[in-house]
Amino acid sequence: MRKSFDFIAVIDACGLIDLCFSGPKYTWSNKRGIHHRIWKRLDRALVNDNWLEKIPQTTITHLPFVGSDHCPLLMEMIPKEEEHIKYFKFLNCWTEQPNFIDTVKACWEGKVEGNSMWRFHQKMKRLSNTLSAWSRRELGDIFSKVRDYEEKVRAAEDKFIQEQTEANRTILHGLNAEYIRFLKLEDSILKQKTQLQWFKEGDANTKHFHSIMRGRRRRLFIHQLLTEDGEWIQGEETIAKAACDHFQQAFIGDNKTINEESLDCIQRRVT
Repeated sequence: MRKSFDFIAVIDACGLIDLCFSGPKYTWSNKRGIHHRIWKRLDRALVNDNWLEKIPQTTITHLPFVGSDHCPLLMEMIPKEEEHIKYFKFLNCWTEQPNFIDTVKACWEGKVEGNSMWRFHQKMKRLSNTLSAWSRRELGDIFSKVRDYEEKVRAAEDKFIQEQTEANRTILHGLNAEYIRFLKLEDSILKQKTQLQWFKEGDANTKHFHSIMRGRRRRLFIHQLLTEDGEWIQGEETIAKAACDHFQQAFIGDNKTINEESLDCIQRRVT
């Protein structure tokens, strides 16, 4: 047991991540009789944060035991591809900006024709576009701003040390204020994305939280999909096409209705 704790401690100290797998649960067996057989998962693939950043789509498959007490591990790697469409995500830190409420009100009060649900849908769509443009205009790339202001503060500090004038002190304080502002915005975004309730002010280890986000995205990634024909398919484009075809067929043709009774368990929030 002590060796297991030591092994876990080494993994944690090195910042390694145990990749998930598909196939049999165990990778080793002592090959003894039924009542004395032992199964363990001794073999695993460990990667660091740099690996996940460059090759996020890495899969591990446990293959059948053949001629050994260990099963082979098959690692398949797909290099990082171009970024796909990024969908709208509301950031909680927006609500703390001075002109946020006025921006939302002005957008929401714009007139839209149609029935109630259509108007609501169109207003939500318009609001998401408005807030995205507003965020780019008012805040820009927050993570880049943090790096930029860090460099500006460092340069201003050096200048103030060399020339301790009132003007240099004012410039340094102003840059510090902006730097702290964007640091807090960055902390808020990381807290929201990682959903860590124990995130405390001052624990701004951004590299650690980016690592958590990458690990979560990797776990949510669909590596394989079983089609209705019983065939396993893989590859982003192939899986995306199969998913689109499935849902298109589900709502094409006559007598395609949605059973709204299954929605009765959801509490009504919009009136």
